[in-house]
Amino acid sequence: MTTQPATSSALLARKAAAVSTRQRIEHLATSEWADFTGEKFDTLSHSNVAMRLKLLAAIGPVAEHRENYELALALGHVYKETSDVLHGRLRAMNLPLVRVQEWEVMVARGEALRASKKTS
Repeated sequence: MTTQPATSSALLARKAAAVSTRQRIEHLATSEWADFTGEKFDTLSHSNVAMRLKLLAAIGPVAEHRENYELALALGHVYKETSDVLHGRLRAMNLPLVRVQEWEVMVARGEALRASKKTS
């Protein structure tokens, strides 16, 4: 019976990490959109996050655009998966730590790509 609370708290920690990951993706999407359009806004339409992430594709040399586009698509997928976790959809009920770690690596790549735009 003592393993259940540890498992529950570990799962809760992974779900909290999913919330953080989702917020970081939203920040990437809104920041890139604001840079592109000059628009600053307080609210975010969740249906537009994946589209706004695609603006990351245009960062850097043209030879890297395809790779950047694939990263943007992957970030859109991660965004949807975090939604599944936060809304308790069945396939995400037992969230593996490895999945959370993969998401964090993907978001870090997106943040690094965006940061490279500011330094170039």
